[in-house]
Amino acid sequence: MDRLIRLQKKIAPEISEIMEERYNILRVIRERAPIGRRALATATGVGERVMRAQLDLLRDGELVSYSQNGAELTPAGEEVYNALGEYIRLFRGLSFLQAELASLLAVESLTIVPGDVSTDRVALRDLGKAAAEVLQASLYEDTILAVGGGMCVAAIAGGITRKFPGATVLAARGSVSGFTDFQANWVAVKLAERLGASYRLLPAYDGLSAAALQGLAVDGQISEYAEALGKVGLVVFTADLCEPAGRGLPRCGTALGQYFTLNGEWTGGESSLGLDYERAMKVPMRLLVVGGYERAAATVAVCRGIRPQALVIDEGVARGLAEII
Repeated sequence: MDRLIRLQKKIAPEISEIMEERYNILRVIRERAPIGRRALATATGVGERVMRAQLDLLRDGELVSYSQNGAELTPAGEEVYNALGEYIRLFRGLSFLQAELASLLAVESLTIVPGDVSTDRVALRDLGKAAAEVLQASLYEDTILAVGGGMCVAAIAGGITRKFPGATVLAARGSVSGFTDFQANWVAVKLAERLGASYRLLPAYDGLSAAALQGLAVDGQISEYAEALGKVGLVVFTADLCEPAGRGLPRCGTALGQYFTLNGEWTGGESSLGLDYERAMKVPMRLLVVGGYERAAATVAVCRGIRPQALVIDEGVARGLAEII
């Protein structure tokens, strides 16, 4: 199939472009159905007149149905969408890039989803679904799972399809002053609800003084949290860029409140009662989930620093990684 795609690109490149455009239309309809023509045109970047023609063609092929509420995929459309997925991956070179990056980053498992979460809302859902598959394959009934904060980790909840009532979801970090959305405590609750699992939160701010943390450590709820933290079997987290810490401490990426250079050197972290660098490195299974081209350098830094066994990224990160390593 790879050889056929290469030939097709040379002889009739317009065919591949048309298939990719229609795949994107099916992809958006699948995730946002029922969706109106105008909203669909905006989401895919296609003009309304062109979109009308595309929808007519897809409807004539019985891949899409259209009603007052908008467009939806038919069973045949769902089948075609799923079959086209691997073609699009090969057409974009993602299968080859996936194998190459896995080797360069020394990760056991690497998954790349099409799109870039910075500009494509559907890509964020796909990233969450792909990460959820890896997570569920790694979970056992009694697993204690620690989760960091962030949009990419939060997206995993939407992709959960199985229940693990014996599992426990732990917030890997405490609260961060000034932020409310996508903090680790919030993510832990949402993920636990989808898994049918219990959860434990960390009711303390990160970045407190050593004396303040020591005083909190004797609290009964904190003590129970600390006991569970020592039994974490899997941690899920994301990576982000950070500002340099000053001369002599060139930071590049951050994860779980820890900071790393592009070479993976750990340069310190925020004070916390949660999962610090030393504890994170002892967790048997580490899953890193990152989206957005601009986070490629941070992904390299964190991969080299925390060395996750599994990595789930979007195409934007993958393209950025290919430019760096």
